[in-house]
Amino acid sequence: MTEDQSAPGTERAGDEVTRPRVVVVGDALIDEMREPDSVQEFPGGAALNVAVGLAVLGIPTTLIAMVGDDADGAVLRDFIATYDVELIATPGPFGSSRATSDRTDGEPRYAFNEAAQKRRIEFGPRERAALDAAPLVVVSCFPFDDTAQTDEFLAAVGDGEHRLVIDPNPRAGMLHDKARFVENFERAAARSLLTKVGDEDAEAPLRQQPRGVARAPRRERNAPRARDRWPRGRLDQNRRRPARE
Repeated sequence: MTEDQSAPGTERAGDEVTRPRVVVVGDALIDEMREPDSVQEFPGGAALNVAVGLAVLGIPTTLIAMVGDDADGAVLRDFIATYDVELIATPGPFGSSRATSDRTDGEPRYAFNEAAQKRRIEFGPRERAALDAAPLVVVSCFPFDDTAQTDEFLAAVGDGEHRLVIDPNPRAGMLHDKARFVENFERAAARSLLTKVGDEDAEAPLRQQPRGVARAPRRERNAPRARDRWPRGRLDQNRRRPARE
């Protein structure tokens, strides 16, 4: 399914409306990994990964995210469409977001382009229709440091206590006002069905665990991360999921 469909919020089989769609709100970007002997690029972003993961599990899913009208945006759209995720895209005035992990000197250094730092998601009629129809709304890596965007999002979701799931996933390179991020995030968390904060989020950029928020279990030091077990970007078209190494 693609972003030009006329009926957001539901999955269609022919002319018959079937199951409602889970809506994921947040970031979609290109991950660029620079190492001493190579440069690799993958579609990524916390919200995009959640949306694709739900689709792989057979759950009809819509992604609301900012995507630019550029080469990176075309890559993101193609990747999202491969998994039958419906995309409702806010045009990116500065193009598509890109995160760069530079490991050429050993220790990784992270940087985000202008589009990522000035990301914005609009909540117009199409977005609101999808949110109204969704049994569950998941938000990840949302710009909670923007009060106006936070207010628009919470107004569009409405009854968050019954269906809003939040993973703040703050990224230091994208934060403009840490105190405002925490304030707006806590305001949203208080209206959510479930909020998850990992150790890295609580310790580094949030610094302290917001009240009433569940923390994810600590990962064992040598346990592989999900992205290590299941690399992004490589597709097995027959299985419709990222191919294992």
